[in-house]
Amino acid sequence: MVYDIATNKEMKTYIGEAITASEQRTKAEMIAFEQRTKAEMGNLKAEITASEQRTKAEMGNLKAEITASEQRTKAEMGNLKHAMELAIERMRVRDGEK
Repeated sequence: MVYDIATNKEMKTYIGEAITASEQRTKAEMIAFEQRTKAEMGNLKAEITASEQRTKAEMGNLKAEITASEQRTKAEMGNLKHAMELAIERMRVRDGEK
């Protein structure tokens, strides 16, 4: 009977140590996973921020291009209007109208 009690005690100690070691490994793995996840999230956040900044810059450039194009179009329309007015005036003068 003494042998069985001693063996039982050793088994309980061994099982307790195995459980503790397993818990420690699991905890270490969870901590490492959490750290990797946080790092990946930080990298993704940085990528998103950089992408947003590039998009804003591109939108600003496009807006400037559109504004410049609008100004050129307005100037061309003004020039065409002026040319048409001159042509109409020349036709009136030629035809004797005032």
